[in-house]
Amino acid sequence: MQYFPRHVALLRIQRTRYELRPIPLKTVRPFIVDDLDLATEAEEKEVDLTNTDAVMKFIRSKVSAPGSLNAFDREN
Repeated sequence: MQYFPRHVALLRIQRTRYELRPIPLKTVRPFIVDDLDLATEAEEKEVDLTNTDAVMKFIRSKVSAPGSLNAFDREN
């Protein structure tokens, strides 16, 4: 079996521009992946998409939910 370097990526979006930065993995860890339809969920939760602070708070609440990636951050 042949192994090759694995990466995750950090996606940064600012207005109409985006940057995808690969980050090499140093160890093998499980990842929890989920999709977020921001427009739909923000509408359901009445989040003002023109308010950056409100959007960030909403996204953080999703990431901090039980079973999220936040649990892995505590291991470092």
